Amino acid sequence: MSHAADDWITPLSDRNLLGLLDVLLDLDERLQLDPDARSIGILPATVRFRELFPGDGVNMRDEYGALRWTVAKMLETRGVLRNVDTTRALHRWQQRIKFQADRQAVADALAAVKGAMAERSVATDRRAPNSGTTIFIGHGRASDWMELREFITSRLGLPYCEFNSVSTAGVATKERLEEMLDASSFAFLVLTAEDPMPGGSVRARENVIHEAGLFQGRLGFERAIVLLEEGCEEFSNIHGIGQIRFRSGEIKATFEEVRAVLERERIIS
Repeated sequence: MSHAADDWITPLSDRNLLGLLDVLLDLDERLQLDPDARSIGILPATVRFRELFPGDGVNMRDEYGALRWTVAKMLETRGVLRNVDTTRALHRWQQRIKFQADRQAVADALAAVKGAMAERSVATDRRAPNSGTTIFIGHGRASDWMELREFITSRLGLPYCEFNSVSTAGVATKERLEEMLDASSFAFLVLTAEDPMPGGSVRARENVIHEAGLFQGRLGFERAIVLLEEGCEEFSNIHGIGQIRFRSGEIKATFEEVRAVLERERIIS
């Protein structure tokens, strides 16, 4: 792909640029593994750009899938892909984007998009972690998180924040979340089984699932660690991702593992 042909990239929005990068990374990986690859998932196994689609649920999946489909068709218009179509499936997230592609054309497009992002200073994955030591604790209504807070503050001597640690009167939820995202260098998201679902499973509160998505997007999976109570249903963004699990009422059993991940990330020594 020539530099002249890359002019179509310049006016794209940051979201479309990130969507292009997301799809091109999938395409490049598939074609590197199998030059005759003919499809990618309309939703990949791991959502790379969680800051675009915080939280979890059908709306997030549909919006993310729609973006990937849009940029796949955009790549078809530009000749990078050919004969773009989708497979049929019971659920949208099980569908696949079918295509024909030249591996070099995909590689050239990927290089062009990365170059455009570098010029625009758009983060391709996540922002650099805050250099401080403040630990964010996301939680539902259960009190388990308070024991974690006590361990972090009294035993490890680290500052913490959580949504209600300062008065939120007159402050919009979005503004408060932005404050905590900017202030925190690490996050623990305590997911306790609180909300019964129609099928009989029990999920964490929606607010902590939303916070998990935000902090994973900002800090990365290595610095946004989920503590999952036994019996609490996993949500899609943590399938296949390491978690610290604990039995109901026994969050203290996780504390040495909590210490270990903080040492690994050099929050403590």
